[in-house]
Amino acid sequence: MAIEQEYKDFKSLLEYFVAQLEYVANNKDISCRGYDKYIKPLVDSGNFTKTGNGYKEHQIQNQIRNWEKYSVGRIAINCKPNFGNNYRTSTCYLNWIGTGLNVNAQWNGNHISDLILKFYQNDAMPSPMIKPVSLNDLGLYDDNPPNNKLKAFLDSFSKMKIDHDENVWLYSDYDPTFSVEEWYKILTDKEITSIDALTVLKCIKEIGGQATCSQLAEKFGNTWQYYNSNSFAMGKKIVEKMNCQVPQREDGTIPYWAILYEGKGASKEEKGTFIWRLRKNLSLALDKIGLNDMENPMITKLKELLLSSKQIILTGAPGTGKTYLAKQIAYALTGDNAENSPHVEFCQFHPSFDYTDFVEGLRPVDKGNGSIGFERKDGIFKAFCKKALKNYQDSQKLKQVIEAERTAQDKIDVYLNNAIEKQICLKTTTGNEFYIREFDDRRIYIEIPGNEIKKDVIVPYTELQKIISENLILTKAGDIKNIFQREHNRQHDSYTYIICNEIRKQKNVTLTVPQSQVKRENFVLIVDEINRGDISKIFGELFYAVDPGYRGKAGKVTTQYDNLIDETDLYYGGFFIPENVYIIGTMNDIDRSVESMDFAIRRRFTWKEIEAKDIAESMFDKVMPEHKEKALDVMNRLNNAIEKTESLSKAFHIGPAYFIKLKEYDGKLQPLWDLHIQPLLQEYLRGSMDSVATLAQLKAEFFTVPPAVNEE
Repeated sequence: MAIEQEYKDFKSLLEYFVAQLEYVANNKDISCRGYDKYIKPLVDSGNFTKTGNGYKEHQIQNQIRNWEKYSVGRIAINCKPNFGNNYRTSTCYLNWIGTGLNVNAQWNGNHISDLILKFYQNDAMPSPMIKPVSLNDLGLYDDNPPNNKLKAFLDSFSKMKIDHDENVWLYSDYDPTFSVEEWYKILTDKEITSIDALTVLKCIKEIGGQATCSQLAEKFGNTWQYYNSNSFAMGKKIVEKMNCQVPQREDGTIPYWAILYEGKGASKEEKGTFIWRLRKNLSLALDKIGLNDMENPMITKLKELLLSSKQIILTGAPGTGKTYLAKQIAYALTGDNAENSPHVEFCQFHPSFDYTDFVEGLRPVDKGNGSIGFERKDGIFKAFCKKALKNYQDSQKLKQVIEAERTAQDKIDVYLNNAIEKQICLKTTTGNEFYIREFDDRRIYIEIPGNEIKKDVIVPYTELQKIISENLILTKAGDIKNIFQREHNRQHDSYTYIICNEIRKQKNVTLTVPQSQVKRENFVLIVDEINRGDISKIFGELFYAVDPGYRGKAGKVTTQYDNLIDETDLYYGGFFIPENVYIIGTMNDIDRSVESMDFAIRRRFTWKEIEAKDIAESMFDKVMPEHKEKALDVMNRLNNAIEKTESLSKAFHIGPAYFIKLKEYDGKLQPLWDLHIQPLLQEYLRGSMDSVATLAQLKAEFFTVPPAVNEE
């Protein structure tokens, strides 16, 4: 337990924290709680800073110096708005320095209603740690000594810090009560354990039985989210199917990962922030099972085909699961999953889809004062390629380069935030006064009040970062032209020169988190119904770049709006498809639009036909195992009859996507026939000589169900 003075300090700290956030979130509203006591003295003395990271010793930490020290450690204040100047997010918090143990605010409109303790980390999130506590219950701003609720709040926060420092294994006292044999059954149950979940467990086993998600990602590939999300999903499935007792946090939520592991915070020397350790019986059961027991050969084969050819098109009859299969291939290649897929992009072509949707084009924007203008905007494909290109470029950099860039970024951000907050007036070498108004990861926006011709200039952030990170020497603004091998000076060079010199004057900013080399990741674009769009109109000049033999800069092309791209853009100077981008298209064989596909695009893809039977079993296993046998029997018999019909063929098979609707109808065939199968067959038979008789024959085959699966 804390001493009485620490409770008093903590109460003042919480009151200040609330006052700071409400003041900046409401556009410096002086009527906010605590303004007169905490904020006004700082504003009047010119020492108030609204943004910064206290754990980096930014100036904002000075505002809580009187209340930062406690017997178990120091607390930092961190206040960084998200886009749109939004301070009502988890990026504004108090925390024990050196941990992910935070105090976060919960908002109700323009005011904070509650405070909550959370454990934030990349690898796992056993948070929140306790239920939210209202400001009234904490007794904030009541001018009384700290009450019991506030003392309990600090005691819980301190206990979290002590446990973190002592490396206590969380949920080590919880036992899911599964024997080795029971764990083996769970691991071989496809309804519970996916191939991805088993892969995660095997990776932890191989690395020694315990690891952080970041360590797993570094050694075995995929992202840390892959290991986190698959563990969470498997734990949840075990709880739902096995009906086992589970631990609960104080707010009633369940840490599903605890079914599989014990956990504790990682030390500063370890990569990642939270360690998982396999439960003993689970670890022993893993020795009895191999990944090959659960491999899906078809997905593995198609993934290998995609890796070798860069782009494939899945063709086949309607409903054969091409879109489903495309997503599974993409997840297998990237390590993503349905709940978290940052490396997979999905789009669907249609007759009105064009170049501006896919590559780039002019889009209307509100210029203010009722006027509308147009700006060049990236389309789906180009924006996706940018994300992949950034990863590809970063993966080529050495660890030392990444750390230098990150340190430079921290230096630049600290200075720019301070310059914006204090409205620092800077001068060029010719005496022109200017101010820094705002910045993002690409641009720094400069305002020049005294320039009647051009009152604003954009300084490329990346140019400044390169000069700082590589410690390049500047004696004059003209040196910048030589660094970037330009023929002429540019207007922003003189502003870059001054800002660079000012940044170099500030005290050293050290990198608080060691950086590791970035792993090259795969990115997959899925184009559903690729044949339904006007391919020539959509791809334009990209026919050249999309060729698998011209990935990377070898396939660079000048796009239609290239003259509107500014020099801060990754694709300034031409567009190309990065080497880590893969494309999967899907299309129905019987669509009339198939024949209109441009041959130039046809020969750039590898084509793979998907039959109805190829993924039917795995799809039925996942979606409706209780109706699997009936669905397989009816589908196979109906498709055999379709193939023997004179006016039809194998291309008119009906795939499993239609039959999974049996789940909606409790396994009853009649609504499936009436609402889905019959209308499709009528369309197939339109214009044929004996359509009525043929449909009757197919209906008879559909309803001729063996007794073992008959719904009656």
